[in-house]
Amino acid sequence: MTGLNDTHSATFDAFARSSAVDAQPFEVKNPFEKESLTFARAYGSHVSGLRNAKGDRLNVDCGFLRDYGFNGVAGFEQGHHCCALDINLVGAMLDLAMTALSVPEVLPDIGKAGAENSDRVRDRDWPMGYALANADGLDDRKPVDRLTKPLDLGRRRCAVYLHLVALDLLWRHEIAHALLGHVGFARAGLNLKVLHERPSGGQGFEVLPLEVEADKHALLSCLDTASQDTAPFQVKDLDLTADQRRRCTLLAASLVLWFWAYLEKADRRETPDYEPAESHPPPGLRIMQLLTGVWDYFVWVTQNADGLTSLMDGLHDDLRGMALAHPRFAILDPEVLYASDRRDAAAAAHRIVAERRDAQASLLEPFRFFDEPEA
Repeated sequence: MTGLNDTHSATFDAFARSSAVDAQPFEVKNPFEKESLTFARAYGSHVSGLRNAKGDRLNVDCGFLRDYGFNGVAGFEQGHHCCALDINLVGAMLDLAMTALSVPEVLPDIGKAGAENSDRVRDRDWPMGYALANADGLDDRKPVDRLTKPLDLGRRRCAVYLHLVALDLLWRHEIAHALLGHVGFARAGLNLKVLHERPSGGQGFEVLPLEVEADKHALLSCLDTASQDTAPFQVKDLDLTADQRRRCTLLAASLVLWFWAYLEKADRRETPDYEPAESHPPPGLRIMQLLTGVWDYFVWVTQNADGLTSLMDGLHDDLRGMALAHPRFAILDPEVLYASDRRDAAAAAHRIVAERRDAQASLLEPFRFFDEPEA
C-alpha cells in the first residue's frame, strides 16, 4: 500500500497502463478524493492477507484513474489485485447526494427538510451527476456553482456523508471481485483480463452472477459498517443514528445503481429494462437484488428483523420523492420498480443469474479467499 503523498504504487501504475485498462493513474488532490481513497485502502488492507484454496495470498491495491468514462475496474497485476475507479465518480456521487438532500421528501427527519424546495431540482439545467465534470467551455460557471446544494446546512452535511457512503459502496464492489475470487475465475475460466463495472458486450451471461454477488457483498458490508457505533465517515457536526446511517446506505446504493442505468440510457420509464446487457444485470434487477440483500442482512447477519419494515418504508419514501422531484429519477419510483413488466423481466434475469451461478460454483470456489481456506 502507498501513502497519500504517493497515491499509487508502481504495480497500480502498471495495471492502469496495461492494454486491458489503458488509462492513466490520477493523483488525488481534494479532501473528498483523499478520504474516499483512504477508506478504500483501509478496507483493502482489512481483507488483504487472506488465502484461497490454491494457497494464493490476497493483496489489494486501490487507486483512481483519469477520464475513464465513469467506470470501475478490477484486475490482477504482478501478484496484486488492483481495483480502480474513474476520478469523475467522486464528483458524480457528490452531485447526486447534494441533489437528493435538496428534495424535502428525502430523509425528511434530517436537518430542516422544510427549508428545501424540489423546484430547484426540477428546474436544474445541468445533467444529473455531471455538475462537477469538465464542461469544455460549455458553461461559464464554476463547477461547484452548478451543484444543486441543500439549503439547510445540516442536510448539506448529510449529503457529504451520503456521497462518501456511495463511493464506499463502489470501492467495496470492486474489492469484492477480488475477495470473492471473481478476478481469478474470470482470468482462468472466461479469458477476461479485467472486470469492468459498466456493461460491455461479448462476454455472454457468464459475468452476470459475479456482478450480482459483488453488489450484494458491497451492500451487506456497508450496512454492517453503518450499524456500528464507530462507523466511518464521521462528518463534523452531523450526528446520525444507526437507523439513519442504514437508510443513507440504501439510498446511496440506489443512487449508484440509478447512475449506471442513466449512463446506459436504461433509466427511461417508458422503456423498461427487460434484458440483461450480457455482462451486467438490468438496473431494475440490481435495485430489486439490493432490496433482497437488505432482508438477508437483517435475517441472516443481525438475526433480528426488527426495524426492517420501517427502514424499507423509509427508503420507498425517499425513492418516491426523488422520482417526483425530477422525471430523470422515474425509474426509482416504487410503483415503477414493482410494476408487473419489470417484475417479470427481473424474474427472467434472476433465473439466468441462478443458472450461471450454479454452473460456476465449483469452478469459482478455488479462487475465493477465506480466513482458513479448505485443503
